[in-house]
Amino acid sequence: MIQLQVGGTPNYPWTSAKVLAPLLLSTILLLPLFILVETWYPDPLIPLRLFRIRNFIFTMIFTFGLGASFFTVTIFLPQRMQLVNGLSPVKAGVRMLPQLVFLGVLSPIASRLVVDTMSYRPLMVFSGAIGAIGTGLLSTLTVATNFPQQYGFEVMTGCSIGVTITVSTIIVQFSTEREHLAAATGFQSFVRQLGGLVGIAVATAILNARVTAHLDVFKNIPSSPLSSRTLRDAITQNPAGLLGMLDPTTMAYVREAYSDGFAKLFIGASGWFVIATISAFFLTHIFPDELVRRAIEKKGNKGNNVLESNDVREKPDAEKGAPATGNGVPSIEDAEE
Repeated sequence: MIQLQVGGTPNYPWTSAKVLAPLLLSTILLLPLFILVETWYPDPLIPLRLFRIRNFIFTMIFTFGLGASFFTVTIFLPQRMQLVNGLSPVKAGVRMLPQLVFLGVLSPIASRLVVDTMSYRPLMVFSGAIGAIGTGLLSTLTVATNFPQQYGFEVMTGCSIGVTITVSTIIVQFSTEREHLAAATGFQSFVRQLGGLVGIAVATAILNARVTAHLDVFKNIPSSPLSSRTLRDAITQNPAGLLGMLDPTTMAYVREAYSDGFAKLFIGASGWFVIATISAFFLTHIFPDELVRRAIEKKGNKGNNVLESNDVREKPDAEKGAPATGNGVPSIEDAEE
């Protein structure tokens, strides 16, 4: 994880042995060793039986994509406002409030929707799609940023993240045995952070590559200040500190270069959301006994077919000879029988 954080920086390029060696070592040696230990140890840190649960697998894929997109937007959008728009760190942080406020407000609402509708797959698919659109639209921002427009894109992204973070956690809890809840939710938190590290690493590489390509246009033009390799490297390493020292023409060009770089990395963030949304299509509806009974009572009392939309396509793993999921919970169809 350390290599994912420092990779792509001036002292740790992705092609250097200092970055590649630990990554390859951990993948080739440590990962198989970890799986072996977890298989034979009587009280494993991450029970491998969790990976036989369909909802757990696809929720982890969703969580990875969500983490990559969430951290990319949350870290790089304020940086964009500082470098492209010339805002102070405080003002850039304030302009992130539309995303953060809706993220917090919608989290409890999302959990209530799951309980009231006895459904979460459509909510996850719809919210993930909104997030993909919102982050993709951030790539349309130019140097002359229309901030009300940006706020709208932030709201879309914040709504998506607020809903999916909460609902994905609920899905893991509903689909996992009670004795493995702590391990399952802890692993989900780890996967979200891992997705964030990978997302940031990819975004940093995209940004540096695009900015470097723009600046290198002037390397053979002696009349331009950007012909200096030292200055070009200094700009990519510390853009905020050097922008104010550049002449107006060079400053405008550098800001255009960073605007293009940020646009490309937001497209990448949208791609992570697309991956997450696709995985949500494969989720199945599994709920605790008590919620199923309440839903059936509500259906009987009101004559309201509240459960038909769930389309439970897979029985719990207990019926297949594997440990029961959802705290030993039957699917909705089981309860009705």
